[in-house]
Amino acid sequence: MRRLAPSLPLSVTTLCDSIGELRGTPIKLLEWDLPADGPFGVLISRHDEDVIAYQAKTTKAHQAHIILHEVGHIVAYDSRASGRRRRCSSGRATPTGTSGTPRSSLPRSCSTPYR
Repeated sequence: MRRLAPSLPLSVTTLCDSIGELRGTPIKLLEWDLPADGPFGVLISRHDEDVIAYQAKTTKAHQAHIILHEVGHIVAYDSRASGRRRRCSSGRATPTGTSGTPRSSLPRSCSTPYR
């Protein structure tokens, strides 16, 4: 993250593009009609990309907040678990419109084994 030198003002999509380029793994943003009683955002990490699905039925400011929250998970995982394998279990489905099998989703019950 310290190597990022974004120019201001900075859009959420530009930030995601920059982080994806820096990491070598693109971040795809997917506006999705999520159930109102569920999460507002979901991060799905796959071998070739990270997908952030975020609530379609909310304000643009709230969507930006949701996306940045999920980006925080990406940044935190990269800085803490470099070289470690992540283990997550989830019964959640991959959002419609994405292809391939997720390598993992990041529910709140995600854990990283320490050795």
